[in-house]
Amino acid sequence: MNFVKVMWRLVLCGLFVIGLTYGLSAHATEPEGHEKAVHETHEATEAVEHEEAQTEEAHETEAEEGAHGEEETHETKGEGQH
Repeated sequence: MNFVKVMWRLVLCGLFVIGLTYGLSAHATEPEGHEKAVHETHEATEAVEHEEAQTEEAHETEAEEGAHGEEETHETKGEGQH
């Protein structure tokens, strides 16, 4: 009876070691999940920054156009008074 218990425990320990070894080797060979997530996050951040830059440029262009429009209006009023 003791021999059967010892053998059963050895089998369970062997399976545990095999599973642990397989899990560690599988984890070591597939770091792509983490690296892929980091890469996708970096791409998304760059895309957002690019969109923000375009939005700022559009606002600056609109502000400049508005400023030029106001200058022309003041010049037109000044010409009318002369």
